[in-house]
Amino acid sequence: MKKSILFLALFCPIQVVAQNAIKPKELIKKAGITYISEKDRLYPIDGKSISVKLKPGMKVDNKFSIKRQNKLGYIDIQIPDGADVEKFARELDKSRCFDVIEYNSIGEYYASSNDPYASQQWYLNVIGVNAAWNITQGNSNIKVAVLDSGVDYTHSDLGFGNDSYKNIDESLGWNFETNSNNVNTGDPHGTMVAGIIAAKTNNLHGISGIAGGYGNTGVTIIPYCVGASGPISSILDDAIIDAVDKGAKIINLSLGVAPTIAIEKAIAYADSNNVTIVCASGNNNSSSIAYPASNQYTIAVGAINKNYQRLLNSRYGIGLDLVAPGIDIFTTTLNNGYDSDYGTSLAAPQVTGVAALMLSANPSLTPDNMRNVLRNTTNKISGYTYTNGWNNEVGYGLLDAYAAVNIAKIGTPDFCMGIYPISADGGWGYWRSDLSGNTIEVDFIDASAY
Repeated sequence: MKKSILFLALFCPIQVVAQNAIKPKELIKKAGITYISEKDRLYPIDGKSISVKLKPGMKVDNKFSIKRQNKLGYIDIQIPDGADVEKFARELDKSRCFDVIEYNSIGEYYASSNDPYASQQWYLNVIGVNAAWNITQGNSNIKVAVLDSGVDYTHSDLGFGNDSYKNIDESLGWNFETNSNNVNTGDPHGTMVAGIIAAKTNNLHGISGIAGGYGNTGVTIIPYCVGASGPISSILDDAIIDAVDKGAKIINLSLGVAPTIAIEKAIAYADSNNVTIVCASGNNNSSSIAYPASNQYTIAVGAINKNYQRLLNSRYGIGLDLVAPGIDIFTTTLNNGYDSDYGTSLAAPQVTGVAALMLSANPSLTPDNMRNVLRNTTNKISGYTYTNGWNNEVGYGLLDAYAAVNIAKIGTPDFCMGIYPISADGGWGYWRSDLSGNTIEVDFIDASAY
């Protein structure tokens, strides 16, 4: 256990007054990062400075580094290297020299899309994609395999259009039913999935893919047909292996089949090669998730409705990792068109798209890293009770694109898992775990500081 002590020097007398200079802000810890909650957004706390206003007649000792001050009396004090911003604020408050002590945040410039149908993609705002685009918009070196009914690679929002670039590589794809790389079949399911992940973004055309670039190339889709009218389990294992061997780093499986040993081995092969597999939990309102979402190496995604409740037909239960919007999901479809549909099949590619952004920000993440970041950065949905952070119907909560991509970019090894009493004298502390979920440290916090 560790204690941190800050020595503050201020030119001010001891006063017997209430310690209430710290202005209330809702602070939330997610994955080891402290955020300031502002309505429906979380902003990372600024760990380099804190803003204060002195009581009349007081002044700050010159041992402190003042970054800025203005004529209204507000001063930005630099936080000493290695000091915790919350502890620093509490020590300042103990001096009783301040009328105001305020935490600051690192905000965001509002990335928006000029795509004409983006306003119909309500789900992008719900999962915080616009904020995540301030970090990365996708990288063509990140290959995402869509194992599905095939993909219309001629769609101008995926393949070549007036913008002269594409986010799909049909030459790498394969149709296992026709034994050719023509994956343009008559079923729209795979095209809808692919559009959510990587339709070209901010290109004045169509919709905005989550990892679709920003007026330039985004991630690269590798399209597969594993059954034009329904997924064929004898194909699925071969397609998974082929996708891994062709350099895919993420595989999207918005499908369900009966398990086979061959598929189990193929999924294990993907995991051993650092390939993340994202699966839909299934659509028949069962209290057990479908296969292959139930496989231990996959990330299982359920769906919510517009009231932030489990979509009625979304399968749930043991093994469910998280949820994403699953109704009125507007995306690409056949013949250069666009349409809406519902179900976990359209929730899973939202997680896949965010995972692609995470790898664009930090290509070194392993499947275990990805799973832990996604779980630990979710937003808890009200109305559900969580045990150890997990709920039977919504898993660890609602996908948060910004928080997940931000953690991926930072690459922090520590994940704050919660605050628990850890000593008999009433002390409290943070249990922290590494990226694989193993407890590595307990930080003691003096209870008298609260």
